[in-house]
Amino acid sequence: MLALVLGFIAALGWLLRTYGARWGLAGSSSNNALHVSQRVALSAQHSLLDVREPGMRYLILIGPNHSTVVAQHTLKQNLKKKALP
Repeated sequence: MLALVLGFIAALGWLLRTYGARWGLAGSSSNNALHVSQRVALSAQHSLLDVREPGMRYLILIGPNHSTVVAQHTLKQNLKKKALP
């Protein structure tokens, strides 16, 4: 019985990871997702994260007792001007 329940939970997790973005659930392939694009370990307990969302970029310093936004930057959208007829 326990194996059946664990198998059901594993199958449900696989389905959500595989098809979650298609069903409107948060997924790593979602275009509106907040994601960590890079992590740099500064020491054993401190890291610098490059976090991105559409149109914004944040540098966040993470330590054992605190987190600090070091910088935030607005990303310019690539806008193409239409040629006038």
